[in-house]
Amino acid sequence: MSRIVITESDFTVPVATYQTTDVVFVPGFSVLDLSTDGAAQQGEPKYCASLADFSKYFGTVTPTFAATQTYPAGFDAKATAGLSTTNWFDAGAADPSFIYAKELLAQGIPVVYERMNISTADITVAAAYSYLTTLVFTDTRTESISYPTATVYSSTSTYSIGDIVSYTDSETEETNYYRCLVDITEGEAFTPAHWQVLPKT
Repeated sequence: MSRIVITESDFTVPVATYQTTDVVFVPGFSVLDLSTDGAAQQGEPKYCASLADFSKYFGTVTPTFAATQTYPAGFDAKATAGLSTTNWFDAGAADPSFIYAKELLAQGIPVVYERMNISTADITVAAAYSYLTTLVFTDTRTESISYPTATVYSSTSTYSIGDIVSYTDSETEETNYYRCLVDITEGEAFTPAHWQVLPKT
């Protein structure tokens, strides 16, 4: 008797994680109450290596514009030439920076996200432009990156996805930090394809 075999594949999530040493700086908004434990304050850039990090500092709710947002005064006319509207965002539109940062993290690309607002009333294009022109480009602070939970890689140990280790290349004698991309259930020699290199501290 003949039969039909149906194979279903899920293409709605990334099937591979990029290995990168890049970090993307993203200024954006957040609706997480500033009094929440761990919440990042305005003007306090936070390094996020995962969606869990991002949620801790900036929350899980996507900020939205309460009112229609027009292009700010003084915006380069060439950028809006030919457009049929002077509106940049409609009322209720989501902050694209917040979404962009989360999409990068979902692909395994770390971000440094900086909150531009104090309250939801500050979630406006005008406030963003004011913030960027007066603070961000003159900010000389640096974000310290560390991996306090990292362990030294051992070829006899097992690892789970997300584990962080330090590993020293025997030829170059260079030490880097790595995040595990697959479950390693048996000890093995260090295999670069199973690990994502992380930014150095």
